Order: sequence, then C-alpha cells, then structure tokens
Amino acid sequence: MLILTTDIKTLAEPLCNELRHLNITLVRVRYDGSDYDGDIKTLQLFDYENIDISDLSPHGIIRQTSTLFLDILHEYDPLWDAEEGSFGSFDWDLLQRTLHHEHNKRYIDHTTDDCDIEF
Repeated sequence: MLILTTDIKTLAEPLCNELRHLNITLVRVRYDGSDYDGDIKTLQLFDYENIDISDLSPHGIIRQTSTLFLDILHEYDPLWDAEEGSFGSFDWDLLQRTLHHEHNKRYIDHTTDDCDIEF
C-alpha cells in the first residue's frame, strides 16, 4: 500500500481541482522503465462521457500531471527503472478522489540443465 507524503498530496490537490475544472474525471497513466531509463509511456485524460480528451488539453496540464505521477512512482519504488525495471499503471478517479496503482517488477529467471555427453 502506498501512503503519499504530504509534499505529494500538496501538489496533487490543486492539480485535481484544475483537472476537474477542465471537466476531466479520470487520469490514466502507463509507465515502463529498465536499465535506469524509464518514463511515462501514455497519459490519458477522460471527460464525463469517458472520452479521451488528452489532445484537447493544455500542454501545461499534461506536463504537471506527468511530473506528479513520476514523483508518486519514485516515492513508491525509487528504483522502479533500475536493472530489469518495472512497468505499470495508475488510474486516478477525480470524482471519487481515489488512485489505483498496478506495479509490475521484471525479473530475469533461468533454469540450468547440466549433463555429460559421451562421444
């Protein structure tokens, strides 16, 4: 379970209000990272009719929202993009004021077969 710091909550509250003012009801974020390189892959903003209005939204709001979710992700797992990395998603329901997070860590696994072969 992720408990947000006061700093992140302080950033999220006015952004939530601004998004709701723009008639955005759901923010969907997908991220992926590995080898110390990761980023938000998609950020979608949905209105009351569940229509993706991301392309119609102000660029500044997209940037602020991306920054907030990268901050949340680093709070949850500071090494989310290290080594094999991880991927996942956030769904931020602005009407219910809930945040659902799915986080998937990658692991390299292997099996070894060891045998002697006669020639």
